[in-house]
Amino acid sequence: MYKKLFLFLFMAVLYVGLVSPVFALEKVKLGSSVKLSPAFYLPVLAAEEKGFWKDNGLDVEWIPFKGGTAQMRAVAAGAISIAMSGPDAPLTAAERGLPVIIVSELSPRYPIYIYVRADSPYRHMRDLMGKRIGLPTKLGIPHTYARIITSAFKMEKDVRFVAAGGVRETIAGLRVGAFEAVSQPLTTMARLQVKGILRSLASTVDYLPKPWTDLVVFARKNFTRSKPDLVRKTLRALLQSTNFIQKNSRWTVDKMKSFSRFPEEAAKLVQKDFQFTTTGRLDRKAVENLRKVFIQYGVLTEKAPPVDQLFTNEYLP
Repeated sequence: MYKKLFLFLFMAVLYVGLVSPVFALEKVKLGSSVKLSPAFYLPVLAAEEKGFWKDNGLDVEWIPFKGGTAQMRAVAAGAISIAMSGPDAPLTAAERGLPVIIVSELSPRYPIYIYVRADSPYRHMRDLMGKRIGLPTKLGIPHTYARIITSAFKMEKDVRFVAAGGVRETIAGLRVGAFEAVSQPLTTMARLQVKGILRSLASTVDYLPKPWTDLVVFARKNFTRSKPDLVRKTLRALLQSTNFIQKNSRWTVDKMKSFSRFPEEAAKLVQKDFQFTTTGRLDRKAVENLRKVFIQYGVLTEKAPPVDQLFTNEYLP
């Protein structure tokens, strides 16, 4: 009798010891504006595979969206409280009254390029005078950054920006000649570039003010106030991921090949093109530059919140 009772208690203690860490994990829904961008899926995959989520006591559900608009609707509805995106999304949302704040940098450099077909006669940006530049949609980051580049050549009013309706439509439009150039990141064009089908004429790296930040992590303000430790744990795990990615190029290339089926050469090209943050810390001047440029190009208005209300480094580990 006593032996059976002892065995029962032993097994009960053992069971609780094994399963309690699972129950102790805090659940987090982490959004991203798109799914197939390596800048978003690589940190998530690294955190899952290398155990960074669990090491920080987290049970993270990654929720990618089909664009920034859909993601912001989910944030506004309270379906997600922390997410990864370009900086324009949280800044415009904050101006419109959504209580969000940028809590970490994700990537200081994620360039947008102006591409043309490799067999085209265009060799310089000025060759596009009077031509059409294709975009997935107007008023998005590719549009804004294309305007910045063309403005640098004093030709913004001498090109026609054409909304193609999506990334695939933009690529198809360039290939069939619906427009002479497109504004896109390398991640969507790498396959065609390594095949020699297209080439780039210009990059935002040369025309955006410095310092700058291209991708960020933002959160609802009520989430940061009510669960500050959970925000810190999430950011710590993401930083562990980005540091791992930066140090392990072979892992990074292999993940891009398996997750989004990049050819080896294209994956290597993308891996070298952008960089992840190592600290997550946002330079106030970078946010000031974002606000100023976005106001200049109509992404924000002069009514946008002041710089210090748009970001914080308070929750970084």
